[in-house]
Amino acid sequence: MYIPGHLAVGYLVVVAAGGASRGANLIGALVPVWVGVLTPDIIDKSIKLVGLSVFGRTVGHSVLSLALIVGMWAMLARREWKHASKLGWFVAGVGLHLITDLVNDLVAGVMYTRYLFSAWFSWPYMNPDMAAWQVESVLSPYNFHFTPLEIVTVVLALWMTFQRRRVRLIVDPARET
Repeated sequence: MYIPGHLAVGYLVVVAAGGASRGANLIGALVPVWVGVLTPDIIDKSIKLVGLSVFGRTVGHSVLSLALIVGMWAMLARREWKHASKLGWFVAGVGLHLITDLVNDLVAGVMYTRYLFSAWFSWPYMNPDMAAWQVESVLSPYNFHFTPLEIVTVVLALWMTFQRRRVRLIVDPARET
């Protein structure tokens, strides 16, 4: 999934979870989630860019890395660390990134190539070269980069944003000025 898709999923989850009502609270929850949803790509694309791996999904996209940061968050939350909730939103963002990439890859794999290529999830034990399961598809391969899942996610996030603004204007007309 591309950056707009990841950011849209992060926004949708923060709003749906009731993590923030508006204003500073919304920004306080969105910033760690958005940093979290971008972190796996920042890590792994940098590794690929400098030539340490031929794959674009390694350490940052691994369930092992997610388990490590979940463990750190749980340990700090138990000690009542004052930033534990922000770290929790960050961890949620990383988890959302992995889930959306997995779902997006499964959908894209079936639609475009008829291969399920989600082995990056279990890196370093498996990589995409080790697991290529072919499935029969009734859909013909398409020739574009965005999947319908990503397009729907971004459109839904935009719609929810405008709906929230509309409701705010109706409830609080003083905000128009």
